[in-house]
Amino acid sequence: MQITQALAQAQARVADLQRQSRAAREHWIQLEVEVKEAQEEEEVLRRIAERNAIPIPGKQPPLPNEIEEWQRLDRTTAVERTLRSAGVPLTPKQITQALHDNGRDDDYHAVSAALAHLKKAKRAHQQERGQWVIWTVREGGIAVPDHPKSLPPGGPTGMELIERQLGGTVIEAIDE
Repeated sequence: MQITQALAQAQARVADLQRQSRAAREHWIQLEVEVKEAQEEEEVLRRIAERNAIPIPGKQPPLPNEIEEWQRLDRTTAVERTLRSAGVPLTPKQITQALHDNGRDDDYHAVSAALAHLKKAKRAHQQERGQWVIWTVREGGIAVPDHPKSLPPGGPTGMELIERQLGGTVIEAIDE
């Protein structure tokens, strides 16, 4: 008796699970239909929004070309470009802010590392404490500032730099 009873319970359980499985399949099919309908509706609404220049939720607007260009630059080049375009000495904090203004997310420490790299390559110079300027290496390996205000204190004067470039004395001493 117990075996027949256990068998009957097992058969009832199988039948119940089959019923649940069919119901789940039907529900799944219905969900697939609803998903497809929702996607079609979304596509129609997206086209209408684009046609009428309406912002689409969740879609990032394209970045301006200038911002994309800054984001493609490696960090050192971006720091160098910032210094070159400034025309005056900048602190690492000012450079970091300028990079942020141009859509980059470089932090203070990353900017400091880029400045150290530029200094080692003789492409940047620390004019005063925390004040950085860009330098260009000219023919003959002479590093000169890109801007006249970028001369280091106690460094060569503009005339001395010209003399170095020309390879001699430009102005002769005047006898009194």
